Amino acid sequence: MSHWKQMVCEDSPNLHHFDIFGHSPIALEITGHSMAMVKSQDGERNMLFLSFKGAEKKLGINVTNGQIIEAVTGEPDPDNWIGKTITLRTALCRGDDCIRVDAPPGLRFTKATPKFTYTDKPVAK
Repeated sequence: MSHWKQMVCEDSPNLHHFDIFGHSPIALEITGHSMAMVKSQDGERNMLFLSFKGAEKKLGINVTNGQIIEAVTGEPDPDNWIGKTITLRTALCRGDDCIRVDAPPGLRFTKATPKFTYTDKPVAK
């Protein structure tokens, strides 16, 4: 069974939740980053995208995932994320399926950060 968004976004260069569903959590090494204009409900905006070793699609980084990556890597500069490994997980965000970076236990988010719930099983550490 396919998700309707998968059918519509089949040729998208961007990573979506359905691309990792059934495979998450998945650990990926960051190999680079780029900026690109994306369309949203509020118009166009610049977005950071990460590329990964062995992956064709890139992940658009929103504020929540950016905060988590900074906490995981200890680095605010995306140049310093290259070579680091992050774990992507499926989650429910504002009632929609999404991708979230696996947050370290105890990470505190700002009040403005939308609540989310992982929908896969965490990897035993």
